[in-house]
Amino acid sequence: MTRSSVLNWLPALLCSLLLCGPVHASDTLAASDPLRLIVTQPLPAESPLANLAPSGRIRYLPASAAEQDAKAARQANLLAADVGAELEARWPIHALGIDCLVLRVAADRRDDVQARLGAMPGVDVQPMHLFHMAAAAGKSDGLASAHDAGSSRSATGRGISIAVIDTGADLGHAALSDARIRAVDLVDNHAPDSLPAERHGTAIVGLLASSSQPRLGVAGLAPDATVLLLRACWEEAGADASCNTFTLAKALAAAHAADVAVVNLSLVGPRDALLEALAGRLVEQGKLLVVAGEHREQFPGSIAGSLLAIEHVDRSEQLMTLLPGDRFGLQSGSSLAAAELTAMLARLRERQPQLPGTELLSGLARMQDTD
Repeated sequence: MTRSSVLNWLPALLCSLLLCGPVHASDTLAASDPLRLIVTQPLPAESPLANLAPSGRIRYLPASAAEQDAKAARQANLLAADVGAELEARWPIHALGIDCLVLRVAADRRDDVQARLGAMPGVDVQPMHLFHMAAAAGKSDGLASAHDAGSSRSATGRGISIAVIDTGADLGHAALSDARIRAVDLVDNHAPDSLPAERHGTAIVGLLASSSQPRLGVAGLAPDATVLLLRACWEEAGADASCNTFTLAKALAAAHAADVAVVNLSLVGPRDALLEALAGRLVEQGKLLVVAGEHREQFPGSIAGSLLAIEHVDRSEQLMTLLPGDRFGLQSGSSLAAAELTAMLARLRERQPQLPGTELLSGLARMQDTD
């Protein structure tokens, strides 16, 4: 398999693990309206099935994954029927031991349904939140930029995997021809070779993984890292890129299941209990969670243990990165700062794979001194 191969089996595998049905962009946008609720309840306990052995004795065998999911689906349908709501989607989040449901309710019954759900033991309910890609510039905490450190760097991120939760990207861009990129579409279920060539994801992936283009001043900051692009956000004509609780929860669950060292979240939005719980598990796993935004009062900066990029990287100036259609352009903001810090950490992890995550930031200065 060549370096430029995009693994065609990964979307089907992750969707089978996450049980994610098709969600189209128009449906996803509509899913942000106030008539949709995110509801979680414990996954059914695994119960063995009785079978008759050849000897005539009854034996008990573990239920298959399909049987367990069928049981969870029946439980979800019963819950929706009990409160008089429409079950639009469900998926298990095994990392938290919960089944996550999207329920649509009538406008005049929303408060009543939410109150009934909130009173049920083990059931949590919250709104479907909407998030946008980050763009605010931040101030420096004194660390040199990855571009400054990159001219003579010896580490390139080789052997390190990075999950980028973002929009789609132009994976056919000439500057990504040698990049190690795997892609999963959690919005429209596009195959990797037909992923939407969206602007924001192209810029982030390009800053991380593009081939060196000296004539244009473009060079990936961790060009030998493997990038897992999880498309949880989408772009609409004349509007900023958006994502919601549904798509981001699936992406965080996929990052939890994947063997990645760093997770990049270049987006901002309101506090979200489900997403913060999922992201918190990533931190507990030892994954480095690099986030955009201006402060800790909004998601994903609200995640305990996350690395808020603008606290560590000065990226107010514009950077040359990739644009869809084999183009290049200047961009700036906290999204780019998050990608920059992500690359710096990937390179440090390559050099010092055993260094605890809590010591990586102090190790950045030492890395830059020797680059």
